[in-house]
Amino acid sequence: FLVLCSHSFYFLCISVMTVTMLHNQIITMMTDRMEYKLLRQFEGLLGNVRHHYHEHGMVDEAIYDSITECAYEISQHANRIYEALAASDMDDAVSRYNETAPNKFMKTFIAMCYLVQRFGDKVTDNKSVFLNNLNYLKQEINLELLRREKLGYLFQSLSAIAVFPIF
Repeated sequence: FLVLCSHSFYFLCISVMTVTMLHNQIITMMTDRMEYKLLRQFEGLLGNVRHHYHEHGMVDEAIYDSITECAYEISQHANRIYEALAASDMDDAVSRYNETAPNKFMKTFIAMCYLVQRFGDKVTDNKSVFLNNLNYLKQEINLELLRREKLGYLFQSLSAIAVFPIF
């Protein structure tokens, strides 16, 4: 619409730039929203895995039991993590998952699960090292979510402020 209504070359260039910037902003906003949602769901998955690990004492079974209790998006990733940990060639499957993992938190989680699956869980001061590490990972996710909320609030109208003086 803006290209059709342009009367000059300058307005045409500004219109194309504005449409491109709006398109990029919308894609970025949708991607950020999906990443935020995935992190929230992953936080819930960690709580479920912690609960089921207390019951079973086995990481793969805890993940398997947690898959049915979580939302669709994170259940897909949890299912892939379970398949990687249950594979006959676990080393190769975990490295393949790490290549496509959506964020560093999931890479850290599968690394922790791999180590516990391979070498067992260590108990220090009557506390499981794996469960303590799950708590630390959950705290890191909460800090990341707070950081994203703060940055989103600070930069929410920056692109509009940048384009407005051109018009």
